[in-house]
Amino acid sequence: MTSNFLSAFLSLRPMLEARMKQQLGSRAAAEDVLHDTWMKLSTLSERNIENQTAYITQAAVNTAIGHLRKEKRRSEIAAEIKEVLWSKADLVTPERETIAKDLIRAVQAELNSLPERTRQIFLRNRIDGISHRRIAEELGISEEAVYYHIRKTLDRLAAIQDQL
Repeated sequence: MTSNFLSAFLSLRPMLEARMKQQLGSRAAAEDVLHDTWMKLSTLSERNIENQTAYITQAAVNTAIGHLRKEKRRSEIAAEIKEVLWSKADLVTPERETIAKDLIRAVQAELNSLPERTRQIFLRNRIDGISHRRIAEELGISEEAVYYHIRKTLDRLAAIQDQL
């Protein structure tokens, strides 16, 4: 990108950061979105963009929308895993304790039976708290592929819960 484009981005950054913070509800998320926006914009081949302000602003808005979609998807997965792993009632009885132990054993066995890559992705995300994006970058796959592996694991864990 040209230095003019970089200058335009840097001059818009405070306004974009405020807008992204308002849209996303977090300064950290706003900074992540702006970083991602710049990374996307910096890969563009040099060309004459007539209205750099509009182009940069729209790129940031699109990146924020993508971020919100991913966060929604992550929240849905988190709710599903919580539902799969935790019982709806908090009452502890000997029967529930036995069922819980059986569920833990079954979940462990299922996780051990997964293909190595699927298990690795699931554990990195659910246990280590690593984002889809970072896992995708580490493994050289798409974020959609990461989502697929996690979804596949959640489906298998839900089937175990249904059996018990």
